[in-house]
Amino acid sequence: MHTAKEPTKPDTGLAANSVSSGEVNPITEVSQPGSGESSITEVAFNLLNTIIGSGILGLPFALKDAGFFAGILVLIFVAVINDFALRILVQAGRRTGIYQFHLLAKKTLGNVGFYFLNLVIWTQSVGSTISYVIIIGDTVPLLASIYLPSLTFLHSRAGAILVTNFLFILPLLFWRSMAPLAKFSIISILCLPIISLTVAVRAPYYAGKHTVEYNFVGDNLFPAIGVISFAFVCTQTCFMNFMDLRNPTDKRWSKTTKSAIAGAFLIYTAFALIGYLSFGSDVKDNIFKNFPSTDPYINFARLCLVITMFLTYPMLFYPARSTLNVLLGFEDLDMQPTSTQHLSVTMGLYTFVLFVGLSITNLGKVYQLIGAFSATGLAYLVPAGIYLATFRRKQFDFLRLRVAPDASTTEPLVAPTTAKQVTGKLSFDVAAIVLVCFGLVALVTGTGKTLLDIIQGQ
Repeated sequence: MHTAKEPTKPDTGLAANSVSSGEVNPITEVSQPGSGESSITEVAFNLLNTIIGSGILGLPFALKDAGFFAGILVLIFVAVINDFALRILVQAGRRTGIYQFHLLAKKTLGNVGFYFLNLVIWTQSVGSTISYVIIIGDTVPLLASIYLPSLTFLHSRAGAILVTNFLFILPLLFWRSMAPLAKFSIISILCLPIISLTVAVRAPYYAGKHTVEYNFVGDNLFPAIGVISFAFVCTQTCFMNFMDLRNPTDKRWSKTTKSAIAGAFLIYTAFALIGYLSFGSDVKDNIFKNFPSTDPYINFARLCLVITMFLTYPMLFYPARSTLNVLLGFEDLDMQPTSTQHLSVTMGLYTFVLFVGLSITNLGKVYQLIGAFSATGLAYLVPAGIYLATFRRKQFDFLRLRVAPDASTTEPLVAPTTAKQVTGKLSFDVAAIVLVCFGLVALVTGTGKTLLDIIQGQ
């Protein structure tokens, strides 16, 4: 076992000046903790911006499918276990000295875990960005036809998607690190209270003709779990955010994750309750579809939603690009993509997402399928498997979680005196077991039910 080297930082073509010792270039990736310069607040905003995305629009719909009381319990449970997932991943990273999700999975879970993780990261991240494109296509033409009648090229779904993607999303996709996106994250997060408050104030005006059922469990509990998991999942950017944190101690990382998860939970719960209580059994997969196009307040919220989609898109695009770089052999512990490779993968992936987003219009099924398959694997199964293979290898050997050398007994990549201090915790052990059990049930039942509905045309 060798000591990890600082990865080569190739010229990106975006910055001509070299970075002096101890100084972090925001254009390049940070490969080891301690070099980040972002505060707890800044990283929490980045993490919160990763969590809050298009999934928020489907939460009232998920509450209807899950059942009123079961839906609230699922929101609480999913928030708690996502916080644990973020923390146990970092513990495993500290123990092994590997701070890239896919490489950590390969060391601890072997090739099976490595390829499964890359599959779910890619489908989750790409599915999220596709959902953003769908929402932009549903929203921009409506706003443009009312407020920009002379710009007829924005009145069609295809025209609106193409123009806004080229102008507002593509320029944000060429950095290598997420650190420069922090300022955009703050703008995006500031839009969220406007969206939530506007829906909260205006939804009751349209609530009189809708029936609200206070049942405990609904007819589509597991697909609803997928939608809620889709809304919360953020483990794909765990290490990216951790590496950007200044002085990344366990305590500071815990404060960061709890702040981000708590903020997301409060926003999500308020949005889900208000949407469902207002529109009841008639609530749609995108709650804005329940409002008329003539409501000026809702239209302002729609504008804020579009801005949020523009600025959140890169947060999910970057992990998908990193996954492709690894699979293509452009990135590993000792190497980062060249400028040509970086540009080629960026443009290729962007074009693919754009094409699929133009072709698909059913947002609800995107939420359910990606949530049930990718989000459960990404947020629950892989983090738990990594933790157990790292810290509890002998106890769970019968599960055959891994095929790589034992990460808990072999020489760590970090200094032995540092790694020795990183040990498993009982609370993390329990959380990991719960994550595995819950993840397996949610993945199998949720994915199966959603695919069956699609086949039956529901």
